[in-house]
Amino acid sequence: MPADRVLARTNAAGETPRYRHDVMGRVVERTAPTGEATSFTYDWAGRLA
Repeated sequence: MPADRVLARTNAAGETPRYRHDVMGRVVERTAPTGEATSFTYDWAGRLA
């Protein structure tokens, strides 16, 4: 994975959500500090669907 991909970022409240990327570098999942995961999908043109 290229070094410029954000895997986790601690916010002002001290929480650290995690991010997962696809081979194109797009975020496909964000996991909140509570464990709740949000998935992202993209259409054929690469637009967030």
